[in-house]
Amino acid sequence: MRAFAVLKGQTLCPFAQSASIEYGPPWSDTQDFRENVSRIAKALRAHLIDARKSKLQGFVIGIRGDGFDDFSRVVSTFRDFVFELGRHDSSCRASLKEDISAPEWNLIFADEPIFLNLFAGCYPAPHSKRINDTQNIYVFFQPEFTFDFCNVNRKRAALKSSIRNSFAEAGMPYDGSTIDTRRKALSYVFPLRSGDPPIDWWSTPSTCAVE
Repeated sequence: MRAFAVLKGQTLCPFAQSASIEYGPPWSDTQDFRENVSRIAKALRAHLIDARKSKLQGFVIGIRGDGFDDFSRVVSTFRDFVFELGRHDSSCRASLKEDISAPEWNLIFADEPIFLNLFAGCYPAPHSKRINDTQNIYVFFQPEFTFDFCNVNRKRAALKSSIRNSFAEAGMPYDGSTIDTRRKALSYVFPLRSGDPPIDWWSTPSTCAVE
């Protein structure tokens, strides 16, 4: 998880820099995809219980695999990972049967709405979702209740504009219009370049990693 720790320390988002987060279990090369996701699901469930008490603001996991220098492979693996999570939680499974593209849709796990962010080494530099690691992809889980811990009102236009401008000035603009539509799933995976169409990752063909 060293690569993610470095990214966290360098991000232009002031809330992310200071956030208290927990790292999930390391990916095991001696276990298959499903076994690894099973361990992650168990750890995520425990994290959600402790996060409210300890005011943790996120949970990070890494997925190791081949071909992660290819964006389509990364997106497919992310898709497989999310749907495999659904095998381990009834509320997650139910949410994935809904219209994922709909406004205000949420991924649910252990009855908690959670926002996801994907980071990968295949993104070009500079890019807000680029991480210096092509052997692993990283998924950041942010439960909705954690926004209360940092006293962030996401409707504050000036705050949103300031953060977006900081990224744009650093050569890492992102599509605020997609975020503002409240179609949350389209913000889980950013496109390779600003201005490219949003990524409907849930419609991506499986990598067959779980078959």
